[in-house]
Amino acid sequence: IDPLFNPYTPTLNSDGLALCVSMIAFLLMTQQALAPRAWHLVAMAILPAAGFFVKQNLLSWIGLFSLYLLVGGQLRFRAWLTFIGAAVVLGLSAMAAAYWLWGPDFWFWAFTSYAPKRISLPRSGQHFLAAGIYLALGMAAGWALLGRPLEGGDRRVMGAWVVWLAHLVLHAYTSG
Repeated sequence: IDPLFNPYTPTLNSDGLALCVSMIAFLLMTQQALAPRAWHLVAMAILPAAGFFVKQNLLSWIGLFSLYLLVGGQLRFRAWLTFIGAAVVLGLSAMAAAYWLWGPDFWFWAFTSYAPKRISLPRSGQHFLAAGIYLALGMAAGWALLGRPLEGGDRRVMGAWVVWLAHLVLHAYTSG
């Protein structure tokens, strides 16, 4: 356990598994950047919907994968829209299946119970600063990527870096 973060993370209900899903998502992105395959895109479309059953915020990978594919320039616009459409349909299908199985109780615990919570900007900033060493290392990696001309392979890696930064900022913000 990293002492910079919550020491109770392993004892929370699904946080360890949610971290595992996010690591698999980053693995998919790096594999797609290094050696693009069609099955990577299929897995990237399925993962957020499957991750939803672990933790609701894993649906954010639909947007993060879409950002990765856009910045990485790996798909034509029509294929990119098809990917987004497929991922959204799968995500909505996961929500519909959960509602069908558990009814209004599912909706309450998955969405309604979180609605009244407000985000504290100072707390979000504190979480962002707590990740300082990771942020510094990630920024150094981004500088190394930006310091060279962006060729085809570098652009795909740049897409993964942009998603890493967006993921860090998004979760630091929402953890407040």
